[in-house]
Amino acid sequence: MSKSITTVIFLFLFTDRWTNLLWDMIVSKSDSTVTLNVLISQMFGPYGTYPGPMYAASVLLTLPLIILFLIFSKRFQDGMQFTLK
Repeated sequence: MSKSITTVIFLFLFTDRWTNLLWDMIVSKSDSTVTLNVLISQMFGPYGTYPGPMYAASVLLTLPLIILFLIFSKRFQDGMQFTLK
């Protein structure tokens, strides 16, 4: 019973940390430590945007979240049903 609730908490915390842009912008000082979130936000330049690479990077950014959800989908659904009872 606790596995499903733990899985829900893990997925929510991982999603929050994965998409946390502000902390990544504060911590990454050099170009070698920049995360994908920061790179996507830097594609909005003063001369316009670069939509092709931005869309590709957005797909790469969401791919691990989708894979994790698909792996843990049964436990996630069980945990959500348990919390709604």
